[in-house]
Amino acid sequence: MTETRLLELMHAVLDGEATADEARTLETRLAADPAAQAQFARLERLFDGLKGIPQPFAPEGLVASV
Repeated sequence: MTETRLLELMHAVLDGEATADEARTLETRLAADPAAQAQFARLERLFDGLKGIPQPFAPEGLVASV
């Protein structure tokens, strides 16, 4: 598996968009690769931090005026 594909799988899992097969593929890779485990853990912390950022809302009336 290429590093690009590995990163794509990590993002798909963290975004909740991975298929069951993709999730299993990632789990298998993580079980065998400590460097991939560390990278995934860093991404998990990043994703968790991003979830805590408040989402901005459009000013009232903006949508209706468009």
